Amino acid sequence: MAFKISPEKAFTFTKLSVFFTAIWPPNCNDSSFKIKLANIFWIYSIISAMFLLIPMLASVLVYKDNPMIVSKSICLSCAVIQVIAKAIVCRHHQKKLQFLVKELTHFLKKAKKEERQLIEKYINRRAIFHMTFTLCCFGSSFFVICGPIFLPFSLPADAVYPFFVNSSPIWEIIYVHQASVGIQASSGMCVDNLVAYILWYTGVRFESLYYKFKHIKDSKEMLQCIKEHQYLLRYGKTVADTFRYVIFTTVLSVTAGLAFAGIYLFSPQPIFVKGQFVIVSISVVVNLYVTALPSNNLISMCHKVGDVVYETLWVGDSPSIMKHWIFIIQRCQKPVIIAIPGLIKELSLQFYSSVLCSTFSYFSALHVIMTKE
Repeated sequence: MAFKISPEKAFTFTKLSVFFTAIWPPNCNDSSFKIKLANIFWIYSIISAMFLLIPMLASVLVYKDNPMIVSKSICLSCAVIQVIAKAIVCRHHQKKLQFLVKELTHFLKKAKKEERQLIEKYINRRAIFHMTFTLCCFGSSFFVICGPIFLPFSLPADAVYPFFVNSSPIWEIIYVHQASVGIQASSGMCVDNLVAYILWYTGVRFESLYYKFKHIKDSKEMLQCIKEHQYLLRYGKTVADTFRYVIFTTVLSVTAGLAFAGIYLFSPQPIFVKGQFVIVSISVVVNLYVTALPSNNLISMCHKVGDVVYETLWVGDSPSIMKHWIFIIQRCQKPVIIAIPGLIKELSLQFYSSVLCSTFSYFSALHVIMTKE
């Protein structure tokens, strides 16, 4: 029997997966106390992550002659940096994110039967994939956190502190702190699940519009479709503006994290250490794919709307209506994309493959350099 999950449950799962990043926008009906509490939690999460990031960067300098420790510290630092960056970006665009989430939840409540079937089709296809990715993210942190149990390390990360950490209760406090930041970093990777959900939703709306254009019966329905198209373009632009730097952060963390994690995979290390970085590497490889796939689908749906409009028999309509048709066709030539001029041309599967190729090239260069040393 096919795996089935409701859109609401999938959305709740996504919300829970990013809980430790404190990026979820407040509801319009939330009390001032709840909003203040959320703000305090966000500030705490940033400070807590910084308190581990700085000692880990210090370890890169202290152990610069040990390539294994340097590789591990940089790899784990990338995970911490990405959660800090994503938390700051989402806080900066909190109003936009609040609007996106509000519109999505409203759609789930008011969706027509055909629209709901469409979004359920997408969710049932991708639910297992996104759940597996989430488990890999938190599983990678779990294995790193449990490292000292099976390996001759006192702490999960080789962080350098300006005080002794081997005495009790300092050791316990540091261990718990590193573990909590590790879980926070995993939650930061799951922010891409939220981006993916909103991208899938936007793609569903464009696909639904495609079917509406295909079955237009009169000018009234046509004008409604045109208005919906204009709304979806504005919504898509908001999605791109909100998440482009989240994606950029993911690209950087994927590139650096995978390059340095690969050093451990191809070096003579204990099986448990290799196992840790196998899961880390899998999570990192999939991280960008999670958003590249729905973004690629959104681009395809935008073009699809333009194609169906072009194929529609609109010859003989009034000049004003024809202007609308022509505008839609022209606008569909520039689909909704997540891009940063000079950095990300457009988030797509082609871009994802190019990032992986570049990353493996960087890894090969690093491996050669560290092998010689």
